[in-house]
Amino acid sequence: MKVWKDREGREWMLDINVSSIRKVKASTGVDLLEVVTGTLGEKLSDPMVFCDIVWVLSQEQAEKKGITPEQFGTALAGDCVEAVSNALVEDLVDFFPLQRRTIFRKVLEKARVIEKKNLDAAMVVVDSPELMAAMEKGSQQ
Repeated sequence: MKVWKDREGREWMLDINVSSIRKVKASTGVDLLEVVTGTLGEKLSDPMVFCDIVWVLSQEQAEKKGITPEQFGTALAGDCVEAVSNALVEDLVDFFPLQRRTIFRKVLEKARVIEKKNLDAAMVVVDSPELMAAMEKGSQQ
């Protein structure tokens, strides 16, 4: 189980288990076990699908707190989206038995290294004088 906080500072707990995987599939059509085939990432990259999945996983807690789906969605933005994304992926990895979990954990670590390299490369481009010159040229036209 992983804990994350929404924009309002409320704590939420994710618990990926057989029951929650079934609920997500029944409600959204997304099979969280597609992580095994590598096709889940594309579906999770759609913010609306991702938020629907998080809602299904959090719905019982939200109802106990008196939070509507709209209020829940409003509290999902900015850094908390990254927090819940990390919590979801980590808890999904923890769902599997030790041998698979070990493999998935290594894949996740490598994916994070690649993501950081890509973000660093993007920052170099954004900070480059060439981009500034191109933007200035474009604004003069």
